[in-house]
Amino acid sequence: QSVPEAAQSTLQVGTLPSIEEQRQYVALAELDVRNKRAEGLPQIAAFYNSSSQAFRDPEFPVLAEQNNWYPNQILGLSLSMPIWTSFGGRQRVKKAQLKVLNAQTGMEQMTAAARLEFDNAKAGFLDAEAALRNAESQRDLAARILDRVESAHKEGVRSSFELNTAQNQLIESEGNLIGAQLAWLTAQQRLIASNPQP
Repeated sequence: QSVPEAAQSTLQVGTLPSIEEQRQYVALAELDVRNKRAEGLPQIAAFYNSSSQAFRDPEFPVLAEQNNWYPNQILGLSLSMPIWTSFGGRQRVKKAQLKVLNAQTGMEQMTAAARLEFDNAKAGFLDAEAALRNAESQRDLAARILDRVESAHKEGVRSSFELNTAQNQLIESEGNLIGAQLAWLTAQQRLIASNPQP
């Protein structure tokens, strides 16, 4: 992502990993509410089993000669209804709903924090950009002043003290420019990191 794109872009909340993780947590909490509600419902289960057995035992030779298989079939229906829960099911559902509310609140707070971080990073970048332009203009001004003082010093109009002062001002303005460039790079990285692109 280039710098102009980063400075002019809007925040893509959905691309932030922490927001996506919180969104998944909200979805899981909502599924837990459904699960807790389902625990309080009657449960019906049907089953069927079919098998055949041959009763052969070497100790009973009478049965060994028979080649009969005896079918065995079991069919059943199971009904389970929670009666003696003492309203514990409702409490579990309410607790699960509170977890959903907490997760949603956390999601809203994380989204607001991400927006605030992006806005702060954008403002910091714009300030660093303005400071960089200012430092460049101050360095250019100090260079022009030094050129004039040097030419005036060669003509004998300016003193060595004024020449030293102009040279020191140029060195100081170049140091300020390097500091402004470093601050601009840091602000640029913060801005790009605050709004990752897919």
